[in-house]
Amino acid sequence: MFRRRKDGSFSYSERFWVQAIVLLLLIVVIGFNTQRTANRTERISQETIMFAQQTNECLGRVIQVLEQRSRINIENDDISQVERTAIFDLLTEAVNPPPEIAALSPADQRRQDWAEGLIIKYLNVYGAAEQRAAELAEQRRATAYPDPDCGLRLPELS
Repeated sequence: MFRRRKDGSFSYSERFWVQAIVLLLLIVVIGFNTQRTANRTERISQETIMFAQQTNECLGRVIQVLEQRSRINIENDDISQVERTAIFDLLTEAVNPPPEIAALSPADQRRQDWAEGLIIKYLNVYGAAEQRAAELAEQRRATAYPDPDCGLRLPELS
């Protein structure tokens, strides 16, 4: 490693300098590779954070759509119940009219007027329910589900 000079002092041998240069090159290569790995890890970390944020936003939109559609479904169920109740009431009243109407002849104008009023009452309830159902159908069309991939494109890893 050392060699003695003619004046008695010591100096580094050629072998030492070769080893030092090889060691220096090795340290530079290791440092370069370490930095490249750190840069890649940082990029992947940023992409992962971005992907997680986009996924959370997408899931938020999906949950919002599901909640809106659930409310629409509940209201549709309520409308169906109103329609069923209206038809049940119509049939019940038609089959069991009040005693003063039941005593009249089917050809009597008063009985026909009562029956017409009964049908108009049913049609008003049913018409309002159908109108609300149409509004809900439009809301459902306007509340579309987000794309299955939520617009996310996975980054290419290199």
